Amino acid sequence: MQLHQLRYFVAVAQNGSFSKGALRAGVAQSAVSLQIHRLEESLGVALFERTVHGAELTPAGRRLMGYATAILDQVSLAEAMVPQPEGTRKIAIRLGVPSGIAQLLSVPLLRDIRDTLPGIDLKIVEALSGDLQDQMADGKLDMALLFQLRDKQAASDDSFESAYLVQAIGNGKALGPPVTMNELATIPLTMPGSRHQIRRLLNEKASRAHVTLNIQAELDAHARILQLVASGKANAVMIASSFLQEWHAHRLSVRKIEDFRVKPVIATARSKGTVGSRATEAVRRRVEMLAQSVSAESARLSSMYLASGYPES
Repeated sequence: MQLHQLRYFVAVAQNGSFSKGALRAGVAQSAVSLQIHRLEESLGVALFERTVHGAELTPAGRRLMGYATAILDQVSLAEAMVPQPEGTRKIAIRLGVPSGIAQLLSVPLLRDIRDTLPGIDLKIVEALSGDLQDQMADGKLDMALLFQLRDKQAASDDSFESAYLVQAIGNGKALGPPVTMNELATIPLTMPGSRHQIRRLLNEKASRAHVTLNIQAELDAHARILQLVASGKANAVMIASSFLQEWHAHRLSVRKIEDFRVKPVIATARSKGTVGSRATEAVRRRVEMLAQSVSAESARLSSMYLASGYPES
């Protein structure tokens, strides 16, 4: 097993195909295919199931993925830190996190980076996604956590989480039946502005369904929208990780929106040089892995709650 084989393996796994993995790794697809074939031969197992849609990890591949990312993270950090003189300050990485998921992700992420990448000084900036993208463009952030709509080719990926219509508790019910885009168009919504990513993705979804959303008010403050919803003064669309804590406290009622799921992805800014690039790549992998884990857990919890009614206190 060689490091470049692990790098190619992770690139293919994260991008879902050999061609995209090769593009991410910056090498020819034939080289990626050859090295992964050799890796599979050396381990005696198949790591990917080749499908018409790309490449999916086998159970053995999923087991290797956790070890491979951890190994590459440590190698990246070693490459970044070892050449530096003794006493050199930690490498500062500025990460933007959307307000909705920040309450679930920030503390676990800071703890994870502290434990696994001690040479990194991670600074988390919480804001709406439109503001994060502006800060990326202005060079104020090194990377930002954003979201993408589910690709039908990736329908089985458990790191995608559903979006919900979030409303005040009605008649003591915490869960309502799924809502279609046609029905959603009849409900007055309070949402962030169109620069906010979940709002933009919702607009795209509505456009594909040929419906016009009833946006009653725009408010670029996630916590304030939740307060208005809980008080019965607003309805909103949010992903599960944005409201699970309030829902668990019996403050909200939710309805899953049919076929509207999103996945966290990491966008990185222009590299700050060789050392900065290696450190950023190490952090990017850890952030993406943990963010997807948080989304998967939110999806698992919301599915469990859908089956059981009110979440347990």
